[in-house]
Amino acid sequence: MKVLITGASGSVGSGSAERLASKYDLSLSDVGEMDTSAPYFRADIRVDGALDLAAAGADVIVHTPAYHGIHMGTFSEKEFYDLNVTGKFNMFQSALRNKVRRVVWLSSMSVYGNDFYAYTKKIGEQLCQYYHDKHGLEVIMLRPSDFTPYKDFRHYGESCCMAA
Repeated sequence: MKVLITGASGSVGSGSAERLASKYDLSLSDVGEMDTSAPYFRADIRVDGALDLAAAGADVIVHTPAYHGIHMGTFSEKEFYDLNVTGKFNMFQSALRNKVRRVVWLSSMSVYGNDFYAYTKKIGEQLCQYYHDKHGLEVIMLRPSDFTPYKDFRHYGESCCMAA
């Protein structure tokens, strides 16, 4: 089975790749360069059609790119929407064009919140439901409560990215 992991350099994407590499034929995609022996496709999911080449021949897309709640205040609402919503829409469009029938996506327990991150997760879940109902895609939505626990940005591993 051929599995495409989007957002492959992130925490969830790289962890998924590590776990799935011995069991599946993996392809990886992300917006930046990656050092990997797996087939790699540089693609910005915020751009329509950017995943088309990567999705060609895939059986499953494991879609992991997103700004998360910890990124609130660091990125604008537009940036959140572009990555979390438009990026997911573009991924589904590439899946349809390439006849990919299965998608795995991480939502969040934050859907019960009322900040902008929660809003993008709610829309994401609705997109998953729509593509299942309208186009028959098999979609698995996972809703972890706290898969990346952190005490502060240093603990989370992002201290290099924060201004002093």
